[in-house]
Amino acid sequence: MEKVCSQIISFLMGRPAYIEIIVGPRIQARLELDEFTHAFPLVPTGNSLHVDFGCQLLNFLGIPFDDGFVQMAINQGSPFNDATAVVYSNLSSEDFELAGQGLLKKVGRYRALLALYAGGPFSPIVKMKWNEPGLAHVEFQAPPYRRGLISRLEDDPISSDFLRLCAGERNDDDQLHYYISLLQQASELADEHFRIARMYSLLETMASGISSQFERRAKKPMTRAAIRFMTGYFIDFDIPRFTLGKSDDYEFDHIELAGQVRHKIFHGGGQLKTSDVSAKLKPGVELLNRRPDLIANVLRRDCESQLTGWARRTSRAWQAQNGIEFELPSRDPNYDGRTLTKCLISSPEPAGSSIGSVNVRVKGMDIGSVRLEMVNNAWS
Repeated sequence: MEKVCSQIISFLMGRPAYIEIIVGPRIQARLELDEFTHAFPLVPTGNSLHVDFGCQLLNFLGIPFDDGFVQMAINQGSPFNDATAVVYSNLSSEDFELAGQGLLKKVGRYRALLALYAGGPFSPIVKMKWNEPGLAHVEFQAPPYRRGLISRLEDDPISSDFLRLCAGERNDDDQLHYYISLLQQASELADEHFRIARMYSLLETMASGISSQFERRAKKPMTRAAIRFMTGYFIDFDIPRFTLGKSDDYEFDHIELAGQVRHKIFHGGGQLKTSDVSAKLKPGVELLNRRPDLIANVLRRDCESQLTGWARRTSRAWQAQNGIEFELPSRDPNYDGRTLTKCLISSPEPAGSSIGSVNVRVKGMDIGSVRLEMVNNAWS
């Protein structure tokens, strides 16, 4: 450890740097990611924290153990969790601040490159803004996790009944469990644009049976139309309404937007801009730039609803996969969405704030005046 730290000091030559300590697979030797960014292998952090937790659990369960058992467990775990220091120097003042806030895209991408090289994922445990020799701001990171959902409501499609169905009667449905694994993988992505693209890809995969039917008749690509038909948009659901803060509302076809985000990433690269889309989709790009996690939230709802329908054998996707033929939908020229169920998604202004969502159906024609607002993590 002392030798590696001397190498880091020598590499920096007094320059400010952002340093991230990550834990994961072993890197055998120093790696140069670019001229000013190097990865230095450190010693393993071991497994003593997990051993300590496990011993507490054994104690409460009334299972006896002695000091020899504890020491053996610590010794067995000592080679685990290799640490690596990734040192970013020559950053602009803006990038230096973004890195300290965990917002510099380069850091996440370099970490992914190292994971590709080492054959396994890395998790950050220490973040350090090294201002000058002997002066640094250090943050110790919590174990990696996504906040997930605080709770599931009784009418949520992903319920204890759904879990029992998948674990029992549908345990041998490999296609269903493959879809579940794809959604789980998408939920682990830190980049919200990538999450949007991956969840759209899952919906596209599930709708493939419908797409093939539609394209056979229409003689043209019908993927997004098939996804809308599968999820019930323009049939059972109107386009969602997103509320950010107390006054900013956005309404747009999020399936179309997600498809364009995926297309841009897969085929063009770069960020989707308002100049790339139609007038109806511009609010979607604006929200994508401000709070992409709201768009990811409603796509997750769509994916979960389709997984539930597949497991229960009621979804259009499962029916198409099993021989049910659907008519090619035609657009209603008088469509206004006011009699359909509408998904309302809301979050306070700051990035990372809690997100609330609910499906609403209003008798009559007043759905246009209904909005959801999150106040102190409560709905109103």
